[in-house]
Amino acid sequence: MKHTSIYRIFLTVFLSFTVSVAFAQNIEVSGKVTDEKGEPMPGVGIVDKNNPKNGTVSDLDGLYKIRVAKDGFLEFTFISYENALVPVEGKNVVNVRMKPSMEQLEKVVVIGYGTSKKSDLTGAVSVVDADDLTRSPITSVAQALQGRVAGAEFMSTTGEPGEGANILVRGSRSIEAGNKPLIVVDGVLDAVDDLSEINPSDIVSISVLKDVSSTAIYGARGANGVILITTETPDKDDARKFSVNLKAAAGISTIASKLDILDASEYAQWRNMVSRQDAIDAGKDLSAWVAPFADPASRGKGTDWIDELSQLGVYQDYHFSLKGGNKDTRYSVSFGYHDNRGVIKSSGYTRYSTLAWIDSKLTKKLRWGAKLNYTYQLTDKSPAAIGGTNTNAAIFLSPLLSTNDVWNIFGDNSTSGGVVFNNPLMSAEEVTSEAMKDATSFSPWLQYNITKNIVAKTKFTYSYRNDFTGYYSPSFLPVAAANLTGGNASRSEWKQKKFLSETTLTYNRKKKGHSIETLLGFTAEKRVTDNASVSGSGYVDDNLKYHNIAAIKNKENLSVSSYHHIRTSMSVLGRANYSYKRRYYATFTVRADGASNFAEGNKWGFFPAAALRWSISNEKWLKNAHWLNDLSLRVSAGRSGNDAVASYQSLATLTASMTNWLFGNAQELVYIPSKLENSNLTWETTDSYNLGLNFAVLNSRIVLEADAYVSVTRDLLLSMKNSQTTGFSTYFTNAGKTRNAGVELTLTTQNIRNRNFAWTTVLTMAHNRQMVIDVGNNGEIVPTYNNPRNTTQYMYGYRNGYPVNAIWGYKYAGVWHNDEEIRKNNLTHTYVSHIQDGANGTNVGRAKFVDVNNDGLLDQNDMVYLGTGDPVIYGGFQNDFTICKNLNISFYFAYSLGGKMYNLSELWMGSTTSSYNKYKYILNAWDKELRPDSDIPKAGYNDTFASDRQVHDASFLRLKNVSISYNIPIKNKKVKKYLKSTTVGVSGENLVLWKYYNGFDPDVSTSLYRLDNGSFPRPRTFVFNLSMNF
Repeated sequence: MKHTSIYRIFLTVFLSFTVSVAFAQNIEVSGKVTDEKGEPMPGVGIVDKNNPKNGTVSDLDGLYKIRVAKDGFLEFTFISYENALVPVEGKNVVNVRMKPSMEQLEKVVVIGYGTSKKSDLTGAVSVVDADDLTRSPITSVAQALQGRVAGAEFMSTTGEPGEGANILVRGSRSIEAGNKPLIVVDGVLDAVDDLSEINPSDIVSISVLKDVSSTAIYGARGANGVILITTETPDKDDARKFSVNLKAAAGISTIASKLDILDASEYAQWRNMVSRQDAIDAGKDLSAWVAPFADPASRGKGTDWIDELSQLGVYQDYHFSLKGGNKDTRYSVSFGYHDNRGVIKSSGYTRYSTLAWIDSKLTKKLRWGAKLNYTYQLTDKSPAAIGGTNTNAAIFLSPLLSTNDVWNIFGDNSTSGGVVFNNPLMSAEEVTSEAMKDATSFSPWLQYNITKNIVAKTKFTYSYRNDFTGYYSPSFLPVAAANLTGGNASRSEWKQKKFLSETTLTYNRKKKGHSIETLLGFTAEKRVTDNASVSGSGYVDDNLKYHNIAAIKNKENLSVSSYHHIRTSMSVLGRANYSYKRRYYATFTVRADGASNFAEGNKWGFFPAAALRWSISNEKWLKNAHWLNDLSLRVSAGRSGNDAVASYQSLATLTASMTNWLFGNAQELVYIPSKLENSNLTWETTDSYNLGLNFAVLNSRIVLEADAYVSVTRDLLLSMKNSQTTGFSTYFTNAGKTRNAGVELTLTTQNIRNRNFAWTTVLTMAHNRQMVIDVGNNGEIVPTYNNPRNTTQYMYGYRNGYPVNAIWGYKYAGVWHNDEEIRKNNLTHTYVSHIQDGANGTNVGRAKFVDVNNDGLLDQNDMVYLGTGDPVIYGGFQNDFTICKNLNISFYFAYSLGGKMYNLSELWMGSTTSSYNKYKYILNAWDKELRPDSDIPKAGYNDTFASDRQVHDASFLRLKNVSISYNIPIKNKKVKKYLKSTTVGVSGENLVLWKYYNGFDPDVSTSLYRLDNGSFPRPRTFVFNLSMNF
């Protein structure tokens, strides 16, 4: 027992000594972490480099405490700052000053014909990085850009796979000359016709140039803004390192929204309402009236034509790229395959893409390089119409009709209203409608460093595009069979060759705080365009489809057209950038453009611009304001032009015709004048002004970029009414003026940033107003789109003092509730209907509209301004969460507030006629006994006029994207030697839409002025993705 006690005492002493020795090897280290200006930095991660499990975080005062080996190392980490690895060296106090990462401090932005540090920009430029693009399951990069660029709108024309987008940068300036921004890919102007042609996985960054100072280097081509796309290029930093990247994504799509329209039982109820109202208006005894459908409820849900036409879409995207080289030569190659089967049967889009770069040093001063890009696209367009003006469209069809009865040509009057139609399911299966596009671009270049400061570069680009469309509707479809018209075929082929030569000379010099950079350049371009189209009807052999259009018995049913256009341009350009001690900046730009599509004497346009920037935060008297990272004011002004009109507009033209020209007893081909000459036709010109602010505080945790702008466009290129004595109804000329003004804001906040968690928010917001100052035409409205059910009524048009995208129509005033109301109105003419005979009471329950001029007539003089398609505020906001460095979660919303949408389909589906399916609200139609207070016209009448009944609030909030990705840590050194990183993730696109609008989607428009033509519904997509770097 005694020995045991002694043993225990000895063991206790020994262990105490051992522990004390271990602690003697560790010391307590404390200190303070500050930023580059000496301000405390909370949330900095401090880790024992030799024991990663031993770590801490600096407090609100930047202070920390940690026990570590006296010969150990401490690693300090913080988002947007360089990691600091500091030896302890036995010291008990270790203070650290963190340095901002060069990527954040000197972020390089691509601008026209060059690059610039973000902090040195004098103009309004927005940048979107690749990470924001590739996290979304998209076909076109335009889908990912919506809301990410303040002041830029990306509106889908349809939800069909592969379709394009209407793009506006700072709204519309022109009326007929086009408002599409210039798209520049790796320095090649107009490299693509639509953003869907570019593989998003090839893109590194996108710069959107918005103000005139930024776009002026592109002259007239940049009048509507410029979208600069930079694709993957060979690595400059480590060219000898061979690398391979594999990306794969696969998922499914479903229809995201549906219409609130009648099902079978409700449609049967509606048909009973029509029949009942017909009996009442005919003066029949209702006790003898027999309802066409004795038990509407027994019809159930019936056929949901959208459900029947829809399918589970399948999304696939694969991308392979490799890079390598040696100290003198770098190269990169990528291949992409994308396939997206649409949510409507027989719709789909496939794209194959290849991109290859090489950059090589020939001598000490001479480099050469080249880029080759090829894209092939195949689009299967669903022949089954969804909506629009096609009365065979699925949304118009009666839910009482059966999907199995494909030969139900006429239907009975109680179901289809006696309308001949093609079963859309049969159309989807039997009709061929496809488009094929292939585009090739090759750009070799040479660069010679004349001196250390002077560099000359010349580049030549050859581009070739071939767009083909083919369509065939067979002879056995119900409509063709009923009318004995045979099959219908068409095909069209559009080809363009483009030759572009660009030569630039740059000079850079820095000395004693002064920095100057100049650019001189010369460009020349030639475009040769050919188009041939042919169509015909009456085909009896459906096997040939559109492949042999000449195989037709009656050649008079053939229609052939073609054209050949040549267009050339030439430009001289220059730019000078000056800065002094990173406080004062100035940019001066000038470009002279010559274009062949204007008359002699007016071919050249001169477009100058200037910009200034004052970085106030870099002034000496603010050197102690450590909380202020950036405070800069920017101002720019300049002039741009626009020549985006068809070729030969200044020339008198002739058109071939064989109509109504008889010589002897036969029709002969003649050439007749079709357009007047205008030798004074010249450029549209836009004078623009921009005021900008950059503001960053608290270690750039709050960053604000704001701009306000105004522009005035003169000499609009317009078609004007002509005197009838000339024999021409219109002539093309320069006339009119528009004004465009707005504000835009981008706010970035790093809400939380520490060792294991970071939360960043980005908000964009923009407001734009486009007004017509003068559109000629003596101040009258110039219609641009008419009501397809009554072409004498315009729905969109231009008028002095109103927005460019003005909506027009009648002001709906409800219905006539009784005969007394009608008689009183006949004295005042406050309201008007298209029938003013109320003697027998048939006008009671009919629609009435405001009689603007009180003349008792419903005509164009009663059409009023109903709003504009332009939103009041639009943009997006994103929240990114990084957890433990490897897990990233992102939520992205797009929004639009204000603005109106014309629902064209509602002209049919909101009318109270017996034909076509309807919106459910139609069941509340006026009835003298059952619904006497309703303001919806009574059943059975066509009161379909373009009015505010079809104009709706287009505001929306969309959960556009949610993505979750995880970077799998690779700890095995043997594996890491070959596999550098692996990332897996899931993402969803177009997940939730909050809206007031009664159509499919207020953000899908067939035109720039927000017109819903019953477009293809936008899908909801879920995708799993994988990325591996070797």
